[in-house]
Amino acid sequence: MAEELCVSTRTLKRYLRDTGASYRQLLDGARQLHATELLARPGLTVEKIAERLGYSSGANFSRAFQRWVGVAPGQYRGRVELDASAAEDMPRPAAIREPAGYGARLDSARPQTLLSLKLHK
Repeated sequence: MAEELCVSTRTLKRYLRDTGASYRQLLDGARQLHATELLARPGLTVEKIAERLGYSSGANFSRAFQRWVGVAPGQYRGRVELDASAAEDMPRPAAIREPAGYGARLDSARPQTLLSLKLHK
């Protein structure tokens, strides 16, 4: 990851320490974000999602997902499908605004963003 950011490993470790984050936390955060996105797509099995996220098995991914979200991947997918069908009947907002302070958070999210990009490959 340090190489992708064009910094030394020591600089990356110092940055993570200063921000109170760990590589494991960033990796889990990126995996959780992508897992929820992938579970919203029909046609991808839990095993395929686990493989895309770098897990050795669907069972390991399922345990991690349950730890992050509190429900099994299949239950989460069912909720997303229900929410999507209910959302079709909801009126669309005219404009969506970025949350306050959004730009300021971009620099602090850079390592997680890179992890996210690596997970998509």
